[in-house]
Formats: sequence, structure tokens, C-alpha cells
Amino acid sequence: MKTTLEKAKELLESQSAKSIEKTIDRAIGLALVSLAEEVARVATALEISVSKHKKETE
Repeated sequence: MKTTLEKAKELLESQSAKSIEKTIDRAIGLALVSLAEEVARVATALEISVSKHKKETE
């Protein structure tokens, strides 16, 4: 399974010079999606950690 950033890299490599700006925009979009996914994972892990800590200290 390829990561979002690997997909973005392949997209850039497969395009002609004519469409490079559009390709870059798509690659940036894919990178932002990847970043958002990672932020969501970290936020979820932090929420779980805080919840466990609250239960342990009660």
C-alpha cells in the first residue's frame, strides 16, 4: 500500500511540463491530506492518553 506522499511523487513524475502547475497543486493537496490524517491520528492518541490518565487518577 502506497502512502499519500508516494502517490504525490508518482503523480509529479508522470506529468508533462505543460501540466506541471496543476500537478503541483494536486501534489500539495495530497500532502495536506496526509498531514491532516497524521494530525488526526496524533489527536486521537492524545485524547485516549488523557482519558486513560483521568481514569487512573480518579
